[in-house]
Amino acid sequence: MANTALWNKKELNYQIAEHKRHFPTEFVLRALLSPAYFKNFKQVEHGQTVLDIGCLYANNLVPFVDRGCAAFGVEVTEDGVIVARENAAQQNIEAHIEQGTNSALPFDDEFFDFVLSINTIHYEDNKDGVIAGLTEMKRVLKPGGCLLISTAGQEHNFVSTAQKNGPNDYTVQKEGDFRCGEHFTFFDGPEDFKNTLNDVFDKTETAVITESYPQAPLQFYIGKCIK
Repeated sequence: MANTALWNKKELNYQIAEHKRHFPTEFVLRALLSPAYFKNFKQVEHGQTVLDIGCLYANNLVPFVDRGCAAFGVEVTEDGVIVARENAAQQNIEAHIEQGTNSALPFDDEFFDFVLSINTIHYEDNKDGVIAGLTEMKRVLKPGGCLLISTAGQEHNFVSTAQKNGPNDYTVQKEGDFRCGEHFTFFDGPEDFKNTLNDVFDKTETAVITESYPQAPLQFYIGKCIK
């Protein structure tokens, strides 16, 4: 895992106006609330359970809470848990947030209808760690449950400026970012991403989102996996 000592309240630098609700990531809404974008559609319904891995600002739990789901989250450090709980409370989001990681989720087998892993899987040390994380996510999903996962793609400024040390092995080079010098496991292309998901899940779909900004181009690989 990345150096968890960096993920403290000072570095997280969270700022949230009182009573101001964060908005969920747009592709989360498209992928999970609309049948128009992925073939495998699972309806979000009252009483279902959802886990957001790396939930920090609780923003991606909003559409589930608004639909009557039981919301859960994990953060990798004690400070992260504190920040996430404070943010959830400030937004009147009822969520059970605990300490955990991609590959060590503190929940029973087959507990969740939905699991979100939004830009967390690349914090694993290597490809074996990625597989272990995906396997753990599958473990906590109910049969027929849905995993939505995203990670930075090759054209993302975080990846394109990184030093590549070998297959899937990168060192971040972004000056001024508290993660500069840290090792990440990025996918070497969309096929590598899809093939890795297929190693764990039988039913997968993938997409690529590219946003071409002048100073900070972004790209994300998106996967939707059904257990």
